[in-house]
Amino acid sequence: VVDTIIATAQSQDRVILTELESKRLLSCYSIATPAIIHCRTAEEAASAASSIGFPIVVKLHSETITHKSDVGGVKLNLHSPEQVRDAFFEIQQGVEKDDFLGVTVQPMLDTTDAFELIVGSS
Repeated sequence: VVDTIIATAQSQDRVILTELESKRLLSCYSIATPAIIHCRTAEEAASAASSIGFPIVVKLHSETITHKSDVGGVKLNLHSPEQVRDAFFEIQQGVEKDDFLGVTVQPMLDTTDAFELIVGSS
């Protein structure tokens, strides 16, 4: 799986993995990450959110935009399918068509005693 993720990115001349690809890669090494579902439509996103359980985070899925929050591509603490649908459309309308590959839906985690770790390599 790891080789496929890396080979796919390389075959597309990408040097940065998407969040979805990164989390799949981490899971291959038994590093726990929150559940994540890639959705291409607002209805898929609402359904995924309902299956995960609220509250939810919806994030832009893009191979070209890495700093999602800079373009309004992160919607936090959503509590209903309607809010998730609205978030989908807001994110979609905030970026160019070629940059939008859908959204990811994830549970909103309690980060009270958590640390954020950002890893980069070249």
